[in-house]
Amino acid sequence: MQDFLILELKSFNLKYLYSGFDGIRPEILDFGSYEFERADWKDLFFSFSESLRELVKQKLPAFHQLETYLILPHEFSVEARVRAFEYLSQNIDGWDHWEMRQSLVEDQSGYQVQSITRHKPDDSGIMEKNALAVRNRHLARIGSILKERSLFLSGIYLPQMLWKDILEMTAHDSSCKMIIYKEDESLLCVFWNINGSFQMKWYHERKSRRDSEEGPEIQLIERISENVANSISSAPGLTEMPVLVFEGNMDQDEISVLEEKIGDNLGFFPSERLEENSYSPGQIEYLMTYCAHKKASELYIKS
Repeated sequence: MQDFLILELKSFNLKYLYSGFDGIRPEILDFGSYEFERADWKDLFFSFSESLRELVKQKLPAFHQLETYLILPHEFSVEARVRAFEYLSQNIDGWDHWEMRQSLVEDQSGYQVQSITRHKPDDSGIMEKNALAVRNRHLARIGSILKERSLFLSGIYLPQMLWKDILEMTAHDSSCKMIIYKEDESLLCVFWNINGSFQMKWYHERKSRRDSEEGPEIQLIERISENVANSISSAPGLTEMPVLVFEGNMDQDEISVLEEKIGDNLGFFPSERLEENSYSPGQIEYLMTYCAHKKASELYIKS
């Protein structure tokens, strides 16, 4: 089986995981990240191309069209929501994707629908569906950059769907769930409502002052935990929402802040539950890449 590459693209860095096979078992050959010098959305494609050039030159052997799986920035996705009769999507091939595209803001290049979540139809037989789509012009630009570096785009993932898979692994039955995830000096908040709403936001460490320049510094984890606690207390539907962190992903001081602010809503997601079925060196900061790696590995094993 051919080696393959997993890339995770964000507005501020590019992660990579290069994998081969030991028999039919995938193995990690190399992994790492490239921080963007120009970490701005308008420079994203330039930063991606330059980092990819360095990756190919420094880390990868000479492959022709190395198969590559890409995790897109979550901001690339466009949300669509429609209501329609259930029998249409069951009886007409491609109806769901056509219907979703009609609900998206017009874009000359069009869209590619990446995921569709269906809910149970109501008494009238009308079903509500949520979808995430990506503009074709973004996919074309990314595909062109990969091709320039002799990499072949074999599949793409939206991080929302990977995190949804992880949230569904938890034992909590609440209709709303949240994960707070630490990566280097940044924190990611992932909020999922089982009825379709999905939100992700990265927070980066920077010094802040409370009330005035002379006030004490406010740590990033403290600001986030206060925001989450305020949301829980002010929204009736969130009072029982579990706020989950991964064991070993934060230090004890950060956990203490979360426990103080969030209280009984705070829960822990054992990292070994992920690692049991994933081929990884066990480093939680590469969680998203390993989720994609596991998915890609399943495709190879089935083939």
